[in-house]
Amino acid sequence: MESQSLASSLTEEGRSFLQGRVATFGFVMAVVNAFGLIMRLVLAAASGSFEALIVHPVFLYQVLATAFFTGTWLVCRRGRHSREFVRRAEEVGLLGAVAATVLMGTEIPVEARPDMILLPLLTLAFFARCIWVPSTGRRTLLLGLIIGAVFVAAVYAAYRDVDPGVHDWATDQWTAWSEDQLGWGFAVGGAIWWSGTLFLCCATSAVIYGLRKEVSKARKLGQYTLERMLGEGAMGQVHRARHAFLRRPTAVKLLHPDRVAPRDLARFEREVQLTADLTHPNTITVFDYGRTPDGTFYYAMELLDGATLDMLVEAAGPLPPARAMRFLRQLAGALGEAHSIGLIHRDVKPANVIVTTQGGEHDVAKLLDFGLVRDLSGSTGETLSEAGHISGTPLYLSPEAIRSPDTIDARSDLYALGALGYFLLTGAPPFVGETIVDVCVQHVNETPKPLREAHPGGGAPEALERLVLDCLAKDPGDRPQTAADVIERLDAVEMIGAWTERDAKRWWQSNGDALRAGQQGGGPTHTAGLTLDVART
Repeated sequence: MESQSLASSLTEEGRSFLQGRVATFGFVMAVVNAFGLIMRLVLAAASGSFEALIVHPVFLYQVLATAFFTGTWLVCRRGRHSREFVRRAEEVGLLGAVAATVLMGTEIPVEARPDMILLPLLTLAFFARCIWVPSTGRRTLLLGLIIGAVFVAAVYAAYRDVDPGVHDWATDQWTAWSEDQLGWGFAVGGAIWWSGTLFLCCATSAVIYGLRKEVSKARKLGQYTLERMLGEGAMGQVHRARHAFLRRPTAVKLLHPDRVAPRDLARFEREVQLTADLTHPNTITVFDYGRTPDGTFYYAMELLDGATLDMLVEAAGPLPPARAMRFLRQLAGALGEAHSIGLIHRDVKPANVIVTTQGGEHDVAKLLDFGLVRDLSGSTGETLSEAGHISGTPLYLSPEAIRSPDTIDARSDLYALGALGYFLLTGAPPFVGETIVDVCVQHVNETPKPLREAHPGGGAPEALERLVLDCLAKDPGDRPQTAADVIERLDAVEMIGAWTERDAKRWWQSNGDALRAGQQGGGPTHTAGLTLDVART
């Protein structure tokens, strides 16, 4: 039996894994036994002894062994069963099949050496069990001793009443033995064979079980267990995770293994500290952060069930102006809070905004990935990014972020917000090029097309179009100066029609499932959609 500490540490994932492995073991062994039955039936049919075979005890015991393995598979393949139930199902299936196999051996004439027929069958079944079913070496030893005891007792019983002198053995080395000596001799020989099998099986179980425990430990960060990777950002990987006690789905971000320089560690830790200071409802919430014993830094944040803005536009096309304004107002509010405490996001883009349902309200935008955030408050006493570094996504970079990234301020985020608004209303960024350099040159020198030219079928109000284009002004002084200015101008836009909560709910009911399913694939359409963090030369 496993130790109490192991039992208490098994998670739902471990229970599900165990049940699946036991079901697979039962299925594989049932198929192997079924092949043996089919082969016997075919040979019997060819020799004209079919009817005699199907009522012969040997055949019936083989059917019984197959039935035990099949039962294990059927019981465990579906539903949710407790760990104890699964273990009992495994034991009943394995020991029942072993008992049937041993009984089959008692029906085989001693001249055919039933012990040498049973040993390979039992060895195969036990090795298969060690490979497929996660188990400690101790539990494997206990099961093996039970099987070995049954086998040795059956061998002794089969040979103890045999007169060595009246059988045509392959060799006459046993003819001088007594009946009792013959029984013990074959029993001891079988025990030696099974001892070797048991040693190898116990070692196999211990190694496989130990490796799985190591993998499980590697996937645990403090109280969080990683389940699967959701995506990658500029600074790290994001995984779906589960807290050990709260059972609340959580997103955990890890620092990339190849980004462990002291500056990178400080920057990553500062990201979580800064994000944790933000409380706006449209900014992602950070729950916890820490380091693993091996130094890996991580933080836990709310897991959002929804889709990014770029996925939403890809699925729905350019958004109605009222809906685009709804998102822009929420994001401007989130940026306004960050700017008020001296933080610049520097990577505002559709892929860094998740639209979700929260508190019964639909179309809630959440700004995330503050991995490129810059602190202008001076509270840290240090710069989070090296001088001369261009950081951000080329499709949404402000001209000053390209020309002189060390001089940017909050108005750089408002430029990116304008580019995001342009994307929402037209279905395309304001500038697109074959290369990153092409896009950057356009940001610095070109004027974006009016929205009506970029999306001829669109109908954005003039005041909304003017706001978006003002945010995209080359000179920061010509843009709205604060996020509050953006919100004020959005509130002043006179709309024909509106995007209500009922509209949002209806849209998500029709499109939500397909949109969420699309999160498993895809990536930026353009190379310029990737986040940059490079040095200027």
